[in-house]
Amino acid sequence: MDVEKIKEYRVVKNNFASALGMRITEITPGHAKMEMDVTEKFMNPIKSVHGGCIYSLADSAAGTAAATGGNLMTTVSSDFHYLLPAIGCRKLFAEADVIKEGKQINVYFVTITGDDGKKLAVGTFTFFNLEMPISSALEEDGADEPEDID
Repeated sequence: MDVEKIKEYRVVKNNFASALGMRITEITPGHAKMEMDVTEKFMNPIKSVHGGCIYSLADSAAGTAAATGGNLMTTVSSDFHYLLPAIGCRKLFAEADVIKEGKQINVYFVTITGDDGKKLAVGTFTFFNLEMPISSALEEDGADEPEDID
């Protein structure tokens, strides 16, 4: 597993995660941690972080953990539970760990916490292995800078 290649692909090629300001903070086989700063743009009308932002961070963390196998993956399903509203949070943290790693199907458990340490959401994410090495995808596409979609 080439951690730097995985980080490069997951950061440079994921325009959506970049637009939300997601950052990979830790990556080891079957495991990933990510974080993102909360801005006013992410708030819903009750001043809580929009559930879509929380879900996106969880999906990205699980996808990063899945990528440690070296191949491109795609999400096929998830079971996600919001436990507390993310009111007053300035930063969100995600931690993803492998539950099952197979030839085609991989499953990961993700926990989302706020900067106060409270558990905000948990979920399981299932990925399909596209059997395309990340290193090949980087070579084919080239490592362009992410587009600015502000």
